[in-house]
Amino acid sequence: MVKIKEANKVVEKTDATMKELTRSMSDIIQASKSTSGIIKKIDDISFQTNLLALNASVEAARAGEAGAGFAVVANEVRNLAMRSSGAAKDTASMIDSTVEKIREGSELLIRTNETFSEMMERSLVIRQAIDEIADASGVQVRETESVSQEISKLNCTILLTAQGASESASVAANMKDQAEQMKGIVDELNELMG
Repeated sequence: MVKIKEANKVVEKTDATMKELTRSMSDIIQASKSTSGIIKKIDDISFQTNLLALNASVEAARAGEAGAGFAVVANEVRNLAMRSSGAAKDTASMIDSTVEKIREGSELLIRTNETFSEMMERSLVIRQAIDEIADASGVQVRETESVSQEISKLNCTILLTAQGASESASVAANMKDQAEQMKGIVDELNELMG
């Protein structure tokens, strides 16, 4: 009985931990979605920076020799924007992959949590059945004790009756002896008188 209660406590703790873990996974998914939004903004900024760098390169080319230095800077800004865009896309891809894995893990966790909930329900049913058995056993023990007490009383009564019967037999034997003695005396008196 104690072990079942301990097992129930372990299952309850595990169930609570699973629910907490499920909430945590959900929070991670939400945070990942927010991060994906930020990455999308970075990609948009990189795209716009790339366009600005391209426009700056066109304007630097129109300016001729005077814009040559500016063209180099614009080209570097464009390269940086392209690298930022590539990094943002790679990061977004990794985050999407991670979110998918977390979602799969979360679904597995939910199924596991449902299994633990079923175990909790079944454990409660078993516990109630054991309590009922324990109650019935208690009643049976009390009934057995009552029957045992009645048997003890009956044994005492039988013993007293046997003692009484033995004493009665002894008294009857004495009375028989006395009756025979009296008969002998009466017979002697009858002979003398008669």
